Amino acid sequence: MPRVLEFFAKRGLVPSRFHGDVVDEGLVVDVHVGGVEEGVADHIAVCLRELVYVERVLTATKRPAVQVQLR
Repeated sequence: MPRVLEFFAKRGLVPSRFHGDVVDEGLVVDVHVGGVEEGVADHIAVCLRELVYVERVLTATKRPAVQVQLR
């Protein structure tokens, strides 16, 4: 888990959520970080994929909801 956090810490990013579980002989980690540019997020994902025992890295982007006025 510290190796995962290292990629965020090196960029001064503090996760709003970090949850990790040891499952069988692997690690499942859920990290939420706000305000990260898409290019930076992509780079961190590439770095995480290079870690030993990492099988997959999923990324998602939240966008603000669009307000719709009903008449």
